[in-house]
Amino acid sequence: MIFRNLSILIFFMTKLFLSTDDIKIEGYLFDKDNKTPLEFANIGVIGQPIGAITDKNGYFSLSLAQSMISEKLCFSFLGYESQTIVIKDFKNASSVYLKKGIYSLKEVIINKIRGESLTIGSKSTSKNLVTGWSNGAGTGDERGILIKNKNKKYVIKKINFHVAANSYDSLYVRVHIRKLINKMPATELLNSNVLIPVKIRSGWVSKDISDYNIEFDEPIVISLEWVYHFDTKKPIKEFYISSAILRGTLFAKRASADNWIVKKMFCPSIYIDVDEIEKK
Repeated sequence: MIFRNLSILIFFMTKLFLSTDDIKIEGYLFDKDNKTPLEFANIGVIGQPIGAITDKNGYFSLSLAQSMISEKLCFSFLGYESQTIVIKDFKNASSVYLKKGIYSLKEVIINKIRGESLTIGSKSTSKNLVTGWSNGAGTGDERGILIKNKNKKYVIKKINFHVAANSYDSLYVRVHIRKLINKMPATELLNSNVLIPVKIRSGWVSKDISDYNIEFDEPIVISLEWVYHFDTKKPIKEFYISSAILRGTLFAKRASADNWIVKKMFCPSIYIDVDEIEKK
């Protein structure tokens, strides 16, 4: 049995210690076309466990070591084209404008092969074996599970996850659903934000996403990102998802532009309700 403190130590609770010569990077993110601020957009240092999320005004700030001056910042938001800027070229209080991506609208034709729903994923309710966040929201770090398709094609109806511990009365998590490239999460299947409110201290949380018509016929990774908690004056506490050992695969990263970490035979308690559909 792996208990909470040990799992926190092992799984991704890395902290960054900056020098006394830190530099502060700050600015705003806007929609390029209508100039509206982008709330909950991600900013991260590529390949590093450092990130931030914009507020309702599109504002963000990061404290970085001087040694990172030549690293690159990645600005990203679901449904928009990402933008990369070298830190030394970025001016404080400057604005960044992201362009909406071009997505073709596909005709929704679903042919069910089975009349009842299937579930795929992990349904652990453990409060001792966990993965999650202890440093608060807003860095872009994610916890996800590999979902295998069993050589069939499915459409996702609902996403479910089990909260092991939550110190806040209310918070938001964002859903990511990605195809794999070279066995790592890559192409997002969602082109807009799916935010799920969490208003319980422990238990199951579900979200119907059938309207998004997400189909897959190959393995995907479904992950959760803690983006916001409402009681911002409260000391940073915990938010953990139940996990299972000796099964599944965990995909995690510590910030939006960080590298993925993979751990087999361990996975967060996330599962999906699906309908099997005909392969064309």
